[in-house]
Amino acid sequence: MKNLIFIIVVVFLASCQQKKIDRMQEVQDSLRIVAAAKDSTINDFVGSMNEIQTNLDSIKS
Repeated sequence: MKNLIFIIVVVFLASCQQKKIDRMQEVQDSLRIVAAAKDSTINDFVGSMNEIQTNLDSIKS
């Protein structure tokens, strides 16, 4: 009987841990998407600044 209770408790705890792992994976995936969007925005900004600098340089010449 004690073994059965022990097995049930272990299975229950493993199930809870798996839910935590799944939730953490969802958060990690979400953060990756946000980071990729941020990186894309920064790259677009830097590209625009480079284009402006190129145009200013051509005006000065």
